[in-house]
Amino acid sequence: MPSLRILVVHEGGQPPADLLALLTDGSHAALAVSGLTAASDVLLNQQFEAVLLQPDYDGVSLERFAVTLRELDASLHPRSRTVLLSCAPTPPEHPSVDLHLSMPDDFAELGAIVGELASFRVLSSDPPPPAEPVSNLPVFEPDGFEDQCANDVELMVEIIDLFAAECAEELPALATSLAGEDFERGSRVAHSLKGSLGSLHAARARRHAADLEMAARERNALDYARALASLSAEITTLQTHLSNFRQTCLCR
Repeated sequence: MPSLRILVVHEGGQPPADLLALLTDGSHAALAVSGLTAASDVLLNQQFEAVLLQPDYDGVSLERFAVTLRELDASLHPRSRTVLLSCAPTPPEHPSVDLHLSMPDDFAELGAIVGELASFRVLSSDPPPPAEPVSNLPVFEPDGFEDQCANDVELMVEIIDLFAAECAEELPALATSLAGEDFERGSRVAHSLKGSLGSLHAARARRHAADLEMAARERNALDYARALASLSAEITTLQTHLSNFRQTCLCR
């Protein structure tokens, strides 16, 4: 059984000693962090073969984390795939979770399970295709959004409403960051917004958010300003689509 690096995500208090002991007894390297936000921060700097969620997370939080995880896979280590596992009393009803494990017996075969799911570093070595022009990207893909949310109307409406509230705070924060040349904050906010747009299947706005994040990392004020203007305009268009889709959901 291969030795794996596993990130264990728990909620508050002390790390789950029994779970960590099972993993280390199986020769795996396990790191515990509290909460999905902390897990996202760790994944920016370290690579893991698997992320193991111990508590039950609500659908919106789990969806956003899953989108962030796949984005990090694509951008930081595209030739591998981080497996998303759940270890909770009941299996999560969410398509992004690769596998649910029961405590404690399933951990005897954890390495084999993770290895089979991940197919680590066996993806094609061909270079990625060139990025599609932003004008060719869809504003909003309702079918993809519905499939991702397993056609859960309540979940879709909640994600749309949370996104509207997020934009009301984060777009002004991006403008303030530009005015004060606080590029570190601008990068963090753009990254968060990019994840939300990914979960909404809003490809065009997500590309603008990615451009904005890159400009902030490079401390390029001119590109930052251009990307922010494009993102703001695109989100205005997107919100019309989302509003219409939300109304359709509520009429079902």
